[in-house]
Amino acid sequence: KLCKAIGIPMSDRHRASGDALATLQLFKLLLEKDSSKTIIEDTIKHFDCKKTAEKLTQLLHDIPAVNGIYYLHNENGRIIFMGKGKNIKNEATIQFLKTSKRSKKVQEKTVSVSYEETGNELITNLKYHIELEINNPKYNFVPKKKIVDGNFNNDHMLLIDLGRHFDEHSVILIEKNEVVGYGYTNLSFQETHLDILKTFITPIPQENKSMAKTIIKNYLKKNNPLKIIRFSGE
Repeated sequence: KLCKAIGIPMSDRHRASGDALATLQLFKLLLEKDSSKTIIEDTIKHFDCKKTAEKLTQLLHDIPAVNGIYYLHNENGRIIFMGKGKNIKNEATIQFLKTSKRSKKVQEKTVSVSYEETGNELITNLKYHIELEINNPKYNFVPKKKIVDGNFNNDHMLLIDLGRHFDEHSVILIEKNEVVGYGYTNLSFQETHLDILKTFITPIPQENKSMAKTIIKNYLKKNNPLKIIRFSGE
């Protein structure tokens, strides 16, 4: 009816070829009359959204539903956004569904995703905030963390908690009331032989030690690790 009303001739009416040709002529006419380019912009926008959705689906495919941190990289491999959570697949999916300008930019710029399992909330928070300061991703908002004064109840101790796998523990080493580093063990003797333990833990940079202490102290106010091993430090 629209084609007839605006004078587009109908050949082979009600046949597929005739209807298709009339539709094409109608679309060309609408494009010519669309001086504001609304039609073409909406078409491109829809196509880009579909491409983005397909890209993001592929990127999310291999992320596991585990406790950890995920990293979004641009075409140069640089980290442009970091996220964390008890289920990083869900967290990354939520990030890709957000509609703010910042989130849209992240979605547009992301070409690859990597992740690291952490095993538990404390290691997640510790690792996330340290790496956030080190990498300074372009699209992360980095709030200034309030440093908590005061010492731990013991100057020298190991915080033992869940690891990334059932046969593994996470460890955080504290000496002289400072957070030395964190890592993972799968043998019990590694947890009591500090000289061995220190060879494979990830050290906390000096400039991040106060923040690391704050994160751990805040966590211990409400949570208990699997085990705390206290030692003399001699």
